[in-house]
Amino acid sequence: MLCTFYSLPIVHPDSLLVITISGIGLALETFYLTIFILHSTREGRLKILAAEILFVVVVFIAVLLTAHTY
Repeated sequence: MLCTFYSLPIVHPDSLLVITISGIGLALETFYLTIFILHSTREGRLKILAAEILFVVVVFIAVLLTAHTY
């Protein structure tokens, strides 16, 4: 997810190849998480997903507020 975010045009311009590969990786990660969600307990599922979502949101906000591309 972080690599896909890095390759977005608002963060890093002219990165078509990077976003293509990162998008494929994101699709594979989504497939893996779907399998994890189907076979995990409710408590484990909520802890892992909440931690991952919180981490990604914090990184997104930090990058968008501090990093400048010219």
